[in-house]
Amino acid sequence: MSNPTGPIQRPSICVLLLGFALAVPPATRAQPMPKPKDFVANLDVRCFETGGQPPLNISLRLDQLNPAFGADAAVQQVIVREAQELCLPVYKNGIPPPSTVLPFMQYVDWSCYKIDGGRPLDLSLRLDHLNPNIGPPLSNPIQVVVKEPEQLCLPVRKDAQVIPPDVLKLIQWLDVECFRVETPQATEPTPLTLHHLNPLYSWMTEWVNVPAPGNLYPIQLCVPVMKDLQGPTDELLEIIRYSDVLCYQVDSMQFDHLVQLTQLNPVVDAMGVPPQKFIPLASTKMCLPVAKNGFFPPG
Repeated sequence: MSNPTGPIQRPSICVLLLGFALAVPPATRAQPMPKPKDFVANLDVRCFETGGQPPLNISLRLDQLNPAFGADAAVQQVIVREAQELCLPVYKNGIPPPSTVLPFMQYVDWSCYKIDGGRPLDLSLRLDHLNPNIGPPLSNPIQVVVKEPEQLCLPVRKDAQVIPPDVLKLIQWLDVECFRVETPQATEPTPLTLHHLNPLYSWMTEWVNVPAPGNLYPIQLCVPVMKDLQGPTDELLEIIRYSDVLCYQVDSMQFDHLVQLTQLNPVVDAMGVPPQKFIPLASTKMCLPVAKNGFFPPG
């Protein structure tokens, strides 16, 4: 007997797969890795003082990851001392990172520690700003000389936040070593509106001048490093190795909120570094993504 209503319409395999994907809770879906260019171009962080913390006093071997350094940056053995700053992810002038990047960027929090050891590199570099949401004069290329290492910034979790597994896989390896820099090129202050990205502080908005008036020169270049010869997989390395930021002094609001930080990097976590709890105080600096000597992130 024929079907009076016509042939039965069977769902296509594409429709079935789409329905399955929509039925999967967002927290369990795989988060594709962002393109290196998209990730690094949105790597803006805002830093606050965290003085009064006990020193870690741990020894680490640091190897440079960015290809622009090469053999000019020797392997360094450093001692990690007290925490000095907490750096939080922000976006500028009301333009958030693209949807492919935002799930990762909002959890990029660094605890930055004073380090002893290492040597001045005395290495001359041309730096090109990568974030498209700033303009001249701040975005103009700048020539710097990289001097002695000052800090090691380690990825941390704030207040027991649940970080999605695919996001954690990347950001747990995002360690940067910060070097003092010198340059004859002053930069006129550029006003920026900053919105905080981490879900705990997404309500925070700041208005800053980068750099602060009277502090017209960048103060640090922070570059990605591998610790104790343990680093990310090749897929993640293509993102992390280009994660360089240039830092300027800024004057703005105090943070003034109690936070607890736990280490994310497997190397440091295995050393038994205890959680830290404190109230970040005065603002210190803002760091903007840059490319070194024409080594631009792919993508």
